[in-house]
Parts: sequence; C-alpha cells; structure tokens
Amino acid sequence: MVSKIVKWGVLGAARIAEKAVIPAIMQTENCSLEAIASRNPEKAGRFLSQFHAAKGYEAYTQLLSDPEVHAVYVPLPNALHKEWVINALLAGKHVLCEKPLGLNPQEVREMFDISRKADRILMEGFAYIHNPLIRQMRNIIQSGGIGEVRHLLSSFSFDLSGRKEDIRWSRALGGGAVYDLGCYLVHLARYLTEKEPTVVDAVATLHPIERTDLSTTALLQIDRGLTMSFHVSFEQGRRMLFEAQGTKGCLSTERPFNESGTLTYTVINEKGNQPFQIESPNNYALEIAHVNAVIRGEALPIITEEDSIHNAEVLTSILERIKYGKD
Repeated sequence: MVSKIVKWGVLGAARIAEKAVIPAIMQTENCSLEAIASRNPEKAGRFLSQFHAAKGYEAYTQLLSDPEVHAVYVPLPNALHKEWVINALLAGKHVLCEKPLGLNPQEVREMFDISRKADRILMEGFAYIHNPLIRQMRNIIQSGGIGEVRHLLSSFSFDLSGRKEDIRWSRALGGGAVYDLGCYLVHLARYLTEKEPTVVDAVATLHPIERTDLSTTALLQIDRGLTMSFHVSFEQGRRMLFEAQGTKGCLSTERPFNESGTLTYTVINEKGNQPFQIESPNNYALEIAHVNAVIRGEALPIITEEDSIHNAEVLTSILERIKYGKD
C-alpha cells in the first residue's frame, strides 16, 4: 500500500494524456503528477511546462526507475501496451493502461500474471464506466424497466480521413476501428447485460495497405433471444449511439462514452417518449479517483482481469472474422 498521496507517472505524450488523463490527475484529490516521459524532447518540454510535472524524462525506463512514482498511466499505441505494462509492473509500479489492454486474450493474461507476481494493481482504462449515466442505464435494464432486453443497437464513428499519419491506421501499432472503438461497444454490452457475447458474423472495409479495419459491422449473440448489432468506423462523421430494445420498451443515449456535463437518455414505453437528464462529472477524474482508492486498498477494481480477458476474446473473434491484417 502506498501513502495517502498517489504519485503518478505518464509514459508518452499521447493526445488523450494531454487532453484528458493528466488534467484528471491534477484535479483529483490525494494524488499528484510526479513525472512525464516522452521520447520526443519537444513534447516532453511542452508537457512539463503545461502541467508543471516535477520531473521529465526522455526514456520510459528512467521514469520507471524513479522511486517517487507509485503508479503509471500507459497511453502508448496498442501494440506497445504489453511491453511497457509488464516493464512498469516489474519496476514495482501500479498501472492504468488505456483500452484495449492487449491485442488478444493471451497478452491480457500475461500482463495480469505479472501483476499478481509483482503484487501490483493493473487496470484497463475504460473511463466511461464511471459515468452516472451508465450506472443509471444498467439499473433500468436490471430492474426490468424495459422488460426483457431482446436487441442492442450500437455504433461509434468519427472521420479520420484527413489524418493520414494517425497511428490508428497502422497494423504494426495495433490500429483499426475495432480496437479503438469496438472495445467500447463490447464492454458496454457486457456491463449492461452481465452476459458474454459470441460473434455470429462480421464484415469490414480494410485499409488497402495496412489491412486494418476502416469500418466494421458485426452481429453478436449475447443470450438466447438477445442479439447485438455493432458498427464502428473511421470513415463517417462523429456519432455515438447505444440503444437497448426490450419487450416493454426501449432505452437509448447518444453520448455514452467519456462524456460529462448534462447528459440525456430516453426511455420509450407505454408512457410515451420520455427524455431524462443526468449530471455527469469528468469521467477521467472519476477513473483516477477510483484507481487511487484501489491502490490504497480502499476499493476493489471495477474492471477486473476476467473483464479484460472476456472483452479481448470478443474483439479477437471479430478481427478473425474480418481477416484483420491479412491480404
């Protein structure tokens, strides 16, 4: 167990670190930003100036050797997660790693094996799960508010066509829409239903050179009488939708992932079309506060090893169906 103040280090100068997670660390009680490591000296200097971190390193190994760092956030490209998560755990650091934790279930298992041996916390970063909206949707479904759920309709897209150098195109770095966006849809479906989906079929448009998926549509079987349609894309305008269709009504929201402020969800049943609003704090700040509590022994991880393994299993099945990375 660490002291009351959890001191964080960040590996890499990723956009999500700059725009979301580092600000969350800085606004959360009982933690601090101790160090940032970036292989890009210019970015490292900018981050140090912007966030007033105590230390800046040009090598990830230097940060991991810092005894003042208790926990490490890993926002590196997907294909680098396993290497640097394991390195951080072996260095005695607790780890919050961006989703998807691993490229396949075996990678996830290997990382958690090391976390147990090192006696350190490892958690996959799904900040949205801390959103009160998501808890409310789960309560409605679990309480039978829309009857027995028969179908989940889910989609997540944004346009990357103007960003030709974006790492999310790269096969070598674990790019593609399923890894980047599909992990959310699968995770939310599993959380809301407390059941494990299997993939019935999937089709995709693949990058002509990288063979990563630009868009993927899939059909999943979650339970007898319960299916899910799944669509993710880097070729369409920004859009999020998650809808649960039940025997007595329908529950939907257009802002399920990592959103804050006043959020709206809609219930359609015999009473008509009923929009409701709920206030959501910054999801990333809620995530950091939760990880801090887990590290201090005050809470259990909301995202477990089994959770991350099962999510990776579904994603891998979809990727196999669409022949990800193959000519």
